[in-house]
Amino acid sequence: MFKSLVLLAVSMTGTTIVLSQLEPAASPHYPFPAQIQQFVRSAIASAEPIVPESWSGVEIVLEREVVAYRRNTLVAVPDTDNYHFRVGSRGEVSPSVAWREQRSASADGAIRIMLANQKTDSATAQVQWAALRMLLVELRGLLEAGVAPEGMAWQVTLSDQAAGDNALQTHLRSAGLLG
Repeated sequence: MFKSLVLLAVSMTGTTIVLSQLEPAASPHYPFPAQIQQFVRSAIASAEPIVPESWSGVEIVLEREVVAYRRNTLVAVPDTDNYHFRVGSRGEVSPSVAWREQRSASADGAIRIMLANQKTDSATAQVQWAALRMLLVELRGLLEAGVAPEGMAWQVTLSDQAAGDNALQTHLRSAGLLG
């Protein structure tokens, strides 16, 4: 009996190793790029019709800058009037009420993208940056397709706290999304 169990364990381990070498499995923790792109497109399409008459560009903020404390809870929740899109640490992109209703979320009229609390491990940061990059590319496509008002320049700015994140700045510059 013991010999059978040992042989079964060895054969299962060997089979797992061979199969993982043939086709490495994607991590179930992170979405595929196609899934991230689907998150982005459905988030943008959640506002129909898109009416960007007052948009002045795109601003990237960190979650801790727009979190509001509610009196009756001990939980900090993002104020959905202070951003248009939230990019989560796992690459999920979700629109806010301000985006769906096409309302301005900032005094300068920028499309405001909030990055969720950033994780320090590089795999999580890469997934979040990929989602941010895809969202910026899709928004730039809207602007270049003539959806944006005449004379609106494509401009991505970082809030003061986001500007202090050198890795974020480097990533956006290398992708050609930040001047």
